[in-house]
Amino acid sequence: MGTTLVALVILEEYAFFANTGDIRLYLFRDHKALQLSEDHSIVAELVRSGLITPAQAKQHPHKHVITHAVGVKPDVYVDISNAPVLIKPDDHFLLCSDGL
Repeated sequence: MGTTLVALVILEEYAFFANTGDIRLYLFRDHKALQLSEDHSIVAELVRSGLITPAQAKQHPHKHVITHAVGVKPDVYVDISNAPVLIKPDDHFLLCSDGL
């Protein structure tokens, strides 16, 4: 059994993030939601590789099968932000937990 993780660190006007699994981090800016994290799931990999469309992903029978998680193996693959996100006035972040 494993769990997913998303973390956000804010240092002055910069945000840094990390995630593993299919838990998401969004930035709300200028009335738009931008997904900052990348899902680690079989279906997300199929979409990224162009084998299925995002519409097909919503109905895929394995849409909830994750490829990375904390607690499953001794080593954990974690995506870390490549560059800091410059925080602008009125920016909001949403860290999604399972079931949101």
